[in-house]
Amino acid sequence: MLVAAIRSNLGTEVDALRPLIEVADAWDPARAQQLDGSHAHRHGAAADAERAATDGADTDQLVVTARRLVQELLRALRWTARDVLGEELLRDDVVIIDQESG
Repeated sequence: MLVAAIRSNLGTEVDALRPLIEVADAWDPARAQQLDGSHAHRHGAAADAERAATDGADTDQLVVTARRLVQELLRALRWTARDVLGEELLRDDVVIIDQESG
């Protein structure tokens, strides 16, 4: 059930977020491609967890796999918030107030 929820979330991101990033982002397709890579990592972690659960892995292996999945999800959520949806990245201001560098 967790893996299905993760896959559903990834599908929603692809359907809703990716098209917006492609047109709103000054980096053109680069950030959308990074989002695709992040999705691939999350899909892989979810598939590993599903495989471990259905293949009869022992408890220790299930714990390791679940921990990896959670770590990947947290990493991806932080990255998305900071590097995909960060306010400073999606601003359309020509002049950024309080800018510290050139």
